Amino acid sequence: MRELWALFAALLGTGGLLAQTAGGGALFTLSLPVSRRRLAGVRAATALAELAILAIVPPLLVPLLSPGVGQAYSLVDALVYGACMFLAGSALFSLAFLLSTVFGDLWRPPLIVLASRS
Repeated sequence: MRELWALFAALLGTGGLLAQTAGGGALFTLSLPVSRRRLAGVRAATALAELAILAIVPPLLVPLLSPGVGQAYSLVDALVYGACMFLAGSALFSLAFLLSTVFGDLWRPPLIVLASRS
């Protein structure tokens, strides 16, 4: 599960698979009347919000569904686990986001991030 989480964080940091394979998407966004700093900030904030949702929602389902199998799990433990997962994922996300601005190809940033984990 941790490896899958690292993969999600790396893919969100690079903008996803569809963002870089869209063709002329970068050309269109550079013609918009906004600064590059604001464009990168909005992209990072949106991806971090998606990462937070991916980190918090699944652990919250465990306490809700655990009585269905006759077990109990604390809501506080689930929130702490989700927060720790978000913090670790945001570090990987930040590295992938930085590398995606340095390299132009699709696969190099996520591969470097995933290789740096081990």
